[in-house]
Amino acid sequence: EKEKSEIVSAHEPALMRLHERVGYELHCKMEQPHAEAIDRETFRGYVLNVLEDYSAPNIGNRKIRDVANEIINAATDRLCLLIGRGKDQTDVDFVVQQYREYFAALYLSNHANADPERVFDMLVSRGAYWAYVLQFYVAQASANQQMRWVVGIPDCYDDESNFESLIRKTRTYRSILSVLPEFTLQRKIDFERVLKIIFALETKWTWLEQESIIEILQLIPSI
Repeated sequence: EKEKSEIVSAHEPALMRLHERVGYELHCKMEQPHAEAIDRETFRGYVLNVLEDYSAPNIGNRKIRDVANEIINAATDRLCLLIGRGKDQTDVDFVVQQYREYFAALYLSNHANADPERVFDMLVSRGAYWAYVLQFYVAQASANQQMRWVVGIPDCYDDESNFESLIRKTRTYRSILSVLPEFTLQRKIDFERVLKIIFALETKWTWLEQESIIEILQLIPSI
């Protein structure tokens, strides 16, 4: 443990980025049937990438590959939230699935080229498997961004057929409702605005057979 702690303290930013990259790549991989943990060589590539991007100035005279080998060897046992899997523990996975989903969301939040609107739409469209990633992703966003996702829905799919637009809006409204506890809106007026959009007249009828939703509608007469 002492050796691992030294690795963590020396390369903490890189290890954080490594968890994010592994979380996202592994979650994508696990979406496929019979998928397993990340193999050692693929993991090595991720380690080298993050060391070059985030730890190069702190390595000094050491070779990046030597530092990478230390991290890889530690991870195939237990390094932070990563753990070895497989017959010889040479594959890498997260200790529990929820950590994988959390770091996948962080990866999408922190990636310099990730557009929040497109990421949100992608997570909604990918369905239940990405639902917790969506929840964690929304929780990382500012109240301003959270509100932009909601207010943009009514006009978001206008270039599609009426039927397809209705399906996508309904799916997005339901996703918003499922992650609403993660919203950081402070004002009552903002919260009510979100609910009015979610239960817009155009798609309000799609909720009517759900008892829990009917209770919400009855509690907020202005909707």
